[in-house]
Amino acid sequence: LVINTPLLNNLRFEKNHFSGSIPSNMIEDPVRSQLSSIDVSSNSLTGTLPDWFYLVNCWVFKFQDNRLSGTVSSNVTQLTSAHSIDISNNHFHGSIISSFDSFPHLLLFNVMNNFFSGTLSIEMKGSGSSRLTVKMDGNNLEGPLPQQFSKSVSQVYLSSNYLTGSVSSLICHNQQLKALVLSDNQIGGAIPSCLWGMLMFTLELDYNLFHGPIDSATIKPSWFRSFYSIGFNQFTGTFPAAWFYQINLFGISASNNCFQ
Repeated sequence: LVINTPLLNNLRFEKNHFSGSIPSNMIEDPVRSQLSSIDVSSNSLTGTLPDWFYLVNCWVFKFQDNRLSGTVSSNVTQLTSAHSIDISNNHFHGSIISSFDSFPHLLLFNVMNNFFSGTLSIEMKGSGSSRLTVKMDGNNLEGPLPQQFSKSVSQVYLSSNYLTGSVSSLICHNQQLKALVLSDNQIGGAIPSCLWGMLMFTLELDYNLFHGPIDSATIKPSWFRSFYSIGFNQFTGTFPAAWFYQINLFGISASNNCFQ
């Protein structure tokens, strides 16, 4: 199958039973292609990811839920028009980008449940004005947690990796951060007071090495449908009753700590 129709705008083959590898020459001239959406998710595709990153008009790049493997070319930064890049639930490995300066319109970057390794940069950068969701759960990422996230990043999911270090107060500089999921890592230390005061709908810190008291004085009333998960750590002191005054509180999980 070779696509040689320059005016083709959408390519959708999701949720079928396609198997085998994706031909690298399937799109004959990716530089001049007008494709704005590629979705081959939820199949049984194998092999490597084609180097179609010169599809500069592509908004949606969805290859999740397959059996693809290999590394991801650094040419992914050529997808400058992308709003959504999703290669989750595959078998990719190697390093992964942590700077999103090349993606001014990106809303979703999802690489969860692969085998990516290496460290994240000190600052997870991004220059766009969009509200970016970054999902990197379930990989083999290691090293210290980034000290801060760009203001273009609104949701960060890093659970089930091998991250270490501590949570820096610099994270609080991004008041647009609405979800922070760090569960099941090896991050420790005390949580900076400012983090408890941020208005989030999801804060998940369970299964780590955090310790110390929670500064309930910094907890603010929130209209978000909030969920807090801090179980299986070593938090001490009095449990913050202020959380129970959240109007739309959805749930709290704080088991296996040292509260009194």
